[in-house]
Amino acid sequence: MLDTTWQDHCEQLSTIRNIFLYLDRSYSLQPANGAREIWDLGNVIFRKEMEQLPGLLTKIVHAMLTTIECVRQGEDNLLTNDSLILSRITHMLLTLQCYHTSFEVAFLEDSRRFFTAEGSMLLTQLDTAKFLCHVDRRIFEAVEMTTKCLDVSTKRALLDIVEQHLLKPHVTTLLERGFKALMDDNRREDLRRMFCLFERVKALDLLKVGWSMYIRQMGESLMSNLSQQKSFVEDVLTFQERLEVILKSCFFNQVKGR
Repeated sequence: MLDTTWQDHCEQLSTIRNIFLYLDRSYSLQPANGAREIWDLGNVIFRKEMEQLPGLLTKIVHAMLTTIECVRQGEDNLLTNDSLILSRITHMLLTLQCYHTSFEVAFLEDSRRFFTAEGSMLLTQLDTAKFLCHVDRRIFEAVEMTTKCLDVSTKRALLDIVEQHLLKPHVTTLLERGFKALMDDNRREDLRRMFCLFERVKALDLLKVGWSMYIRQMGESLMSNLSQQKSFVEDVLTFQERLEVILKSCFFNQVKGR
């Protein structure tokens, strides 16, 4: 209903502005007159009328957050009618200068709650590779949401929240639990994703430590079985070649042993 009311308001206000176009251009645009343009004045009146209805703005924000929660939970997507309405309501709040003060603050706070809880939950359910894939997807969704449904000015703040609350608290656990397996299986795509995500949260130092520990452990393993390995030299060369490929193609030569 609100969306329809806003659309009707915009259409009617546009008609009024067109009727009084000459007045708008010849009088209200003169700074000395101190008069508002018809479009701005109409929106000021709409906002005042909206503020006269107790709790309306709070209900609007709550409805928007509920729709976003459904999208994040996979119950909705950004192509449904509800999401299209979300985009139009965002435009309304921006026009009425309510977006940043009334919606964005609440949205970012709710996002902190959501991604903090999700990170803790998924850490117990997903292995390192799947967790990183999920973080990657959430980053893509954040960009898509701020591009299609919200205002692009929210993008950086939302990305920071995804990175700082979903990923950063768990980088040590992710490394300890999954780095060796990714290296052993030569999973370059997952290792490249780990590097890119850790770089976003300034955790490359931890990745360097993990890299050094892995090389040390594998070196000690090779040396401990030296007497039983007829192909020791070949195994060392193969290991070194694999490390060089990973260092170049996954870590872009930015992760070196300490």
